[in-house]
Amino acid sequence: MLRQINEILSGLSQDANGVWCSSSFENTSQEGEVELKEKVAAKVYNDYIDEVCNHHSVEVMDYEVRRVLQQVPKNGVIVDVG
Repeated sequence: MLRQINEILSGLSQDANGVWCSSSFENTSQEGEVELKEKVAAKVYNDYIDEVCNHHSVEVMDYEVRRVLQQVPKNGVIVDVG
């Protein structure tokens, strides 16, 4: 398993926060979606939590996080892809 994780991470870089990421995006069929997401991500809000609550159910997100974390063994590795 560790070998597979190392293979996945080998093409990525780690940012200042320890998040592994890739700066390359080669799927031109989604350029419009990428532009929209970049435009939305550039917005500045006075209260980000309030803005998230307008579009997502925090209770549902919290439930899903707890449900997933219950399945991760102690000292397990979580890979967020996407």
